[in-house]
Amino acid sequence: MTEIGPKATLYTKKFCSSTEPRGGLKIISHRDLLEKIQDDTITVIMDVVVELKSETFRSYTIQPDAEVYRQRFCQRLASVVSGDAAQRTTDFVIRSNDGQDFRVHRCLLMVHSPVFAAMLTHDSEENQDGLCELNDIDGESISILRDYVYGCEMEKINLGNVERVLIMADKYAVEDLRSFCESMLAKNISPENATKYLALAEQRGLETLKMEVQYALNTEHAQVQNAANELLDNISGENVAEEQEKSGWFSWLRYWGS
Repeated sequence: MTEIGPKATLYTKKFCSSTEPRGGLKIISHRDLLEKIQDDTITVIMDVVVELKSETFRSYTIQPDAEVYRQRFCQRLASVVSGDAAQRTTDFVIRSNDGQDFRVHRCLLMVHSPVFAAMLTHDSEENQDGLCELNDIDGESISILRDYVYGCEMEKINLGNVERVLIMADKYAVEDLRSFCESMLAKNISPENATKYLALAEQRGLETLKMEVQYALNTEHAQVQNAANELLDNISGENVAEEQEKSGWFSWLRYWGS
């Protein structure tokens, strides 16, 4: 406490300390405060020190999606079988029936196809020569097989080649590629291809495709029957032969009902 004038006294009170930075218990009491009032006046002089507390934030790195990593990996894999790198890095060749050579890695063929795995783990001619000639498979289909083996997108498969690719995948037991092709066929059933797809399903043991074709045939059969009955109801007896020829419904009915 310091005298600063005839009517004023400087009262020094610390509200904080180095050990108690927030000063919770260092407030001035009511009694001490009232004792220092002179002429109903109190002057408060404060020396305020503000300490900013630094915060350390943990930094997080946004991880790319797993699919991004997969695509990048597949792109790098595909790059080693194209151009000059293919000759240096690959160890096996698949030759199509139209004379195209496709360089691949034995290990990847073995992973995806138990047929190739058996071929390349035994004393076969193909294993010794490092060459497999597929005389019943065209170059486009083998190109799709190679893309699949290296994890590329199946963008080359379309309704024009999907049956050939499926037959190849079935022959060499490439199950995921076989299922992909079967699914594409099942989604594109029409009256024009239904019987062909059904025969293919029976021949290759494609149960999903078989069920989808049978469902489509049954549904189409019911629709044709209903349309034919409606047509009959609206045609007079003397015009039946003429309307039969124009509409074609009766030939449809015989086809789907057979």
